[in-house]
Amino acid sequence: VLFTRPLIDKLKESAAMSLLHLVGEESQLKGIEGEASIVCLDLFMGIEKSYSKLEAALSPLNMTGTIMTKDLSFIRSMMCDGVGRALVTMIESVRENKKTVTPTATVHVVTSNCVRAIRRLLRCEDSFSIYVTRQLELDNDSQAPKHAGRRGNFQQAVGIEHSSFAFNRSDNLFHRLRMILSTANTVKQNNRNEKETRQACKLVLGPFVLALTEALVVYLQEVTFRNPYQTSTGPGAESMIARKCKEAPLHLFMCNNCLYLTQFFEALMEKEGNLVSAVDASALRIFDAVDASSDSDQQGATLEEQLAKLHNQAVERFVRCGWEDLLSHCALVEESQLKKVTGKSHLTLESGRLLKKKFESFSEDFDELISTERKLAVPDITLRNRLRDRISDALLQPYTDFFNKYSKVQFSKKNMEKYLDHPPGYVEDALSEILQGLT
Repeated sequence: VLFTRPLIDKLKESAAMSLLHLVGEESQLKGIEGEASIVCLDLFMGIEKSYSKLEAALSPLNMTGTIMTKDLSFIRSMMCDGVGRALVTMIESVRENKKTVTPTATVHVVTSNCVRAIRRLLRCEDSFSIYVTRQLELDNDSQAPKHAGRRGNFQQAVGIEHSSFAFNRSDNLFHRLRMILSTANTVKQNNRNEKETRQACKLVLGPFVLALTEALVVYLQEVTFRNPYQTSTGPGAESMIARKCKEAPLHLFMCNNCLYLTQFFEALMEKEGNLVSAVDASALRIFDAVDASSDSDQQGATLEEQLAKLHNQAVERFVRCGWEDLLSHCALVEESQLKKVTGKSHLTLESGRLLKKKFESFSEDFDELISTERKLAVPDITLRNRLRDRISDALLQPYTDFFNKYSKVQFSKKNMEKYLDHPPGYVEDALSEILQGLT
C-alpha cells in the first residue's frame, strides 16, 4: 500500500494535467487542427498502461471501499471524461477550422490529424471503448456530475438533435449506441473471447469514426465548393483561364485528401476488419451537406465507396478545369474561313488573324495553366500519372493535328515563328512537369 500510494497520486496528477491540456487556454490554439485531442489521447494511452498494471496488482488484495480504490475509481472517471472530451474536441475542431487549401493542394493537416486520432483509438481500442461506454452512461444519467458536460458531451458530438446521419426517423446514433451498450462493461466481459471483444470495441468506436469522418468530408467540401471563382463581368473582370487557375487547386485538394482517406480505410479494412460495419454506413450523408450537384444514389454505399466516388468526381472536375477550354483554341477551322490573297500563297488579313488568334490564345492559356499546375503536387505517383495521362490524352492529339496542319499555312508575313513557339513536343514536355510542387 505504501509503495502504490505515490504511484496513484502520480496517476491522478497526470490525468488532471491531461484534462487541463484540453480545457486550458493554450489548448484553444492547439485544438483548432485537432492537435490538443491527439496529445490528450497519447497521454491517456500512457496513463492507461500504468493504471491497468496497478489495478491488476491490487485486485487480489480485496481493498474495496478504501481510499485507494476510490482514488483509482476517480482516476478512471477522469480518464472517461478526458477521452470523451478528446473525441468531442476533435470533431469540433474539424468543424471550426478555417476553410483553407494547402499551398500545393496536398493533404491538409486536419485530414492527417483525423487519421492520427483514429489510429490512436485503435491502438487502445478496448480501453477507449470502456471510457466511451461509461461516458455515454454519464451523459444519459440525470445525476451525472456537472463536469461531465463542461466541454460538450457525446450526444452533442454525434448530433443527437441535428445529426445529418440519423439511423432512421425515429432513432438516432446516440440511442442506437445505448441499445448496443446495455451495460458499462459491455466491452470487456469475462465470458467474451478476443474476437467478440474486438467486435464490441468496433460497435463503440465505429460511430465516432463515422462522425469524425463526416465532419472532415463536410469540411473538405466546404473548402472545395465555397465558390471563389464565380463568373464576373464588366471592366477588370478576370479571364476564363484565370478563374480556372483558381478553381483547379480546389479540385486537386479534394482529390488528394479523399485518396488519402480512402487508402487509410482500405488498409484499415485489411488489418482490422470493417471498423464501421456495426453502423449503417449509408447513414453517412457526406454528399448532402455542400455539393447539391452530387448524385442521390449513395444510400447503401459503404464509407470507402462514398469516399472513392468523391475522389473520382474531383478527378473529373480537375481534368476538365481549364484543359477543356484549350481544346476550343485548337479546333480545326472550316476551309471556307481560310481565304488566300488572289495570286499569293499567304492568307488574307482576316483569315490570317483568325489563325493568329487561335495559336496565340492557346499559347497564353497553356502557359498560365502550366505555371499554376507546376506548383501543385500529387504525392501519390499512381494518381499523378493518371491525371497527367488524362490531360495528355485529351489535349495532345487534337493540338498535334491542329499544329501540323496550320503551321504549314502562311498566315503571317513576318512573324510566323512567334505564333509557332509551342510545338507538340514542347507541350508534351511541359505536361510531364505538372503536379510535382515545382517552384
